[in-house]
Amino acid sequence: MSDHEAERVHGYRFPQNQPARVPQRPTGTLAEIYAAIDADTPAARLNQDLDRIERSLAVLEQAVRDAMEAEQAAAARDQGQ
Repeated sequence: MSDHEAERVHGYRFPQNQPARVPQRPTGTLAEIYAAIDADTPAARLNQDLDRIERSLAVLEQAVRDAMEAEQAAAARDQGQ
């Protein structure tokens, strides 16, 4: 039955090239499937956000240390002159 005949018989135009309504089943080993599911939980996303914040704070902390050391070195030079 062609699309035109199906539309005439059923009174409904069937959409062309529409994505499937059912998501594709995951493939891979069970460990890979469970790891993918676990990685997409709110707790996992929160942990990723916390890791990102922790890395940013470490960079900021190092920048503050460097600035303080530079300031102390400049103060020591000024006292020495």
